[in-house]
Amino acid sequence: MGLLTFFIRFWQYLPWVAIGLMAMVSLRKQKESKGLLLQAGGAGSMFLLGMLRWFVIEVLMAWMNGSQKFPKIRDGADIIFQFLLFLALLSFAAGYCAERFARRKPAEVTATRIDQP
Repeated sequence: MGLLTFFIRFWQYLPWVAIGLMAMVSLRKQKESKGLLLQAGGAGSMFLLGMLRWFVIEVLMAWMNGSQKFPKIRDGADIIFQFLLFLALLSFAAGYCAERFARRKPAEVTATRIDQP
């Protein structure tokens, strides 16, 4: 059962790797961008925390036999990881918003003034 849950978690969090890589490629072109740095960090954190959550909840708790003896420890660990995943998602979203609003520039005025005689 552990290998099946690993593949499920891996495929669930794999898109965050692609998103983080795209942010890193963009970061190479815009080295000063804090928004892209937040995006890359948030996406990488989502993947790493998701896989670490699988390891702690599925592997470590099963090895310690903690899920049968102490179900509240497993639930507590799951709540902590859910909160950390939420913070990683907020970090990604903050980076996206910062980058999106930093790119918006005021519209240029292309009209010319016509003087009336």
